[in-house]
Amino acid sequence: MASRRLIIPNYLPPSLNVLMRMHWSKANRLKKECADFVTHYAREQGVEAASEVCRVSLLLTMGPRGRRFDDDNAWKVILDALVKAGLLVDDSPKWARRGDVWWARGPQRETVVVLDSL
Repeated sequence: MASRRLIIPNYLPPSLNVLMRMHWSKANRLKKECADFVTHYAREQGVEAASEVCRVSLLLTMGPRGRRFDDDNAWKVILDALVKAGLLVDDSPKWARRGDVWWARGPQRETVVVLDSL
């Protein structure tokens, strides 16, 4: 397995800062929603489960009025969702290395996750 790509249309993961400011039940609902999206689109696109160390890179496309947030805030929720979907063995540095985060502006929101085997 060299490189796997997951595209989640019309979606950006919630910022960790936003989650920390809301009621725990709403934050948990948004985290679960992210995991559900990752699982659904991984199955739909045939993205294989992980069994080795991976570098995870993100391309986050904001909609026309979207706001960029700190790159660090993008990682927590998406890494947890990738583990729940089986696309990462674990989100610890032993199994997952953070790659780059690229931001773009487009007609609609989109999250693209690239998993490179190391």
